[in-house]
Amino acid sequence: MYQTLALNSITYYQKPQPELSVAQAIVKLLEGLGVTHAFGVSGVVMSTAYTRFTDEEDPFSWWLGDGAGAFLVSSQPEGQGILGSKFINTAETCGTFFTELTIDAQKKPRLLIRASKGAGRQLGDTTVSYVRECCQGATADANVTLAQIDFFIFNTPTAWYTEVCTHALAIDPTRTINVNPLYANIGPVLPLANLYHAAASGKIRENDRVLVYTIGSVSNAGAVVMRWGDVALGAAPAPGLPAPTLVSIG
Repeated sequence: MYQTLALNSITYYQKPQPELSVAQAIVKLLEGLGVTHAFGVSGVVMSTAYTRFTDEEDPFSWWLGDGAGAFLVSSQPEGQGILGSKFINTAETCGTFFTELTIDAQKKPRLLIRASKGAGRQLGDTTVSYVRECCQGATADANVTLAQIDFFIFNTPTAWYTEVCTHALAIDPTRTINVNPLYANIGPVLPLANLYHAAASGKIRENDRVLVYTIGSVSNAGAVVMRWGDVALGAAPAPGLPAPTLVSIG
């Protein structure tokens, strides 16, 4: 049987469809993978439209993007598919990101995504411990070691996130990928985007052991170890629009 992975992503310079997927939904990707694995052939769709809920004058909006992705999961030969997993609660990060009801220039109510003043510190204080607990727990559940993992997929909400994860796990940076420069922070779609580009570029091959780690602030974090199957990929995402030209005056 084939596993199928399809992905479509857009950058924050384009207008998204009216859908909202909040930050804590990121880890639902892995939960969805586990559910579909348990019930046979199923599909999961992930999407986010962060730019509809950001203030362009807020620097926080600079690193948010929009995207959508989907995958199908079917039964696999023995030894392929999910080998182990580990999920933890991340309630201690509550308040890091939140939505605020505001009034726009047209006097209409509008929801905006905000980052707390201590968001950077909170992420820095928890990133290493979360990735270690989840990834080490997942490999233990799969009865393998980190050294036996062929490729790592991390959600990449910031440009530095992959570097921190590889350092925390003491793994070779060439055994992972970072699509943040392509899409910025596209929330729950990040694991799919990284998986897609890794597979499309030949970094992941059939029977490779792949570890996927992702976190949703203020909810939970998780990691899954899988043996990559015979996966069919959807069409490549359309190129995003170029960034606006910045003009220096004076």
